[in-house]
Order: sequence, then C-alpha cells, then structure tokens
Amino acid sequence: RNRAKIKAAENAARKLMGASKVTCVDVDGGFNQPMSTEQGREGARRRAERALEEREADVGVGVEGFVEQIKGKMFLSNWAVVSDGENYGEGSSGMHPLPQEFVERLPEDELAEVIHDELGHDLHEQGGAIAAITNRELLRSEFSERALLHAFTEID
Repeated sequence: RNRAKIKAAENAARKLMGASKVTCVDVDGGFNQPMSTEQGREGARRRAERALEEREADVGVGVEGFVEQIKGKMFLSNWAVVSDGENYGEGSSGMHPLPQEFVERLPEDELAEVIHDELGHDLHEQGGAIAAITNRELLRSEFSERALLHAFTEID
C-alpha cells in the first residue's frame, strides 16, 4: 500500500469534498514502468475503475507515476483519475526533470530500482522518486495531491 497516495487522496478529497473516508485497494495499473503520459493516464484510469469495482464507494481514485521523454530530456510526473462510474476527472502533477544517469537505465529497469541503486533510497519509505531527486523539497504525497486536486475538480 502506498501511504503517500492515500494521504494525497485524503487531502484532496477533504479540500474539495469536505469530510470523506478514503479506503485503499491494491490494484495494478497494468505497466511495469509507464513511459509516457498516455501510459500514465491509462494506468491511473485502470486503477480508478478497478478501485470503484472492488469497493462500494462514491468514487474510485487512481494515481500512476510515469516518466516521459521530451526533446531528449526525461521527466517524472503523476497522472490521477477520479471516477464515479460515469464521469471521469483527470489531472497531472506537473513534470520534474530526471538526472541523466537515471535515464540511461530506463525503461529496462523500473525507476524505483534505479533510484535505489544510484541514491540508496527506498522510495516506499522515503517520499517517492520526487523526494529522492529533489532532496525532499517535494514529496510523493504533495506531487500526487496536486494531480488529484485537478482530477477531483472535474467530478461534481
């Protein structure tokens, strides 16, 4: 379970919907290492739909981290999808550049593995990839929350 994503969903839901209860469901986004906005978007949508199917909930939430190459530079981002079963809200966290030494190992290796090898960070315990590459100036929960705030605003 990804505590940062849970915290992000709780914060975004509280800010935009008032008091709410967030329940975590382990669902697969379908990609080992999403390598484009489209794969991130598809993974987040799958997660939201599967979460909604597995729980009796008002909305399903999915967040998918991904990397994307733009004009020779690789960026890290999150995509979020919120669905009530009929409507979909979507949003992105923004993009942060990845160090070149990480890029050389993608997509063969997963980003978490690369960061662990290069920096010695356990991403699940230390704020995610964004925290590792920004010296904790940004945390995964904040990065994910930004994407979720955009997504929640599209759902009435």
